[in-house]
Amino acid sequence: MLIDLDEFWPPASALIGLLFESEAELQECLAILDEDPDAYKVVNWTDPSVVVRKRDVPRLREAGLAFTEVELEDPEKLSPEELYRLDWEVIHSEEVQRKMAEILRRPFPEP
Repeated sequence: MLIDLDEFWPPASALIGLLFESEAELQECLAILDEDPDAYKVVNWTDPSVVVRKRDVPRLREAGLAFTEVELEDPEKLSPEELYRLDWEVIHSEEVQRKMAEILRRPFPEP
């Protein structure tokens, strides 16, 4: 049996980010997406936002949801310099720096 990995991880060109004003609006969106067992979603509760397939956007709009669409950059189409910049921004983001500091403060287990 062959497994099509694009079904699990669609290409960036088939995806779009949706940014919501509140966590409650994001939860409404997820409830609608959950009606389709094959719906692809990556949730970020911090922002609140979700990445979905572009084909799901009309269904979410028809349900009356309000959100801002954010186009995703395809990493395979970026130059090495652009990839480096994105990596640098993620690594040096406040959230990642805070988590790294927490990890470094933890005591090491005894061998």
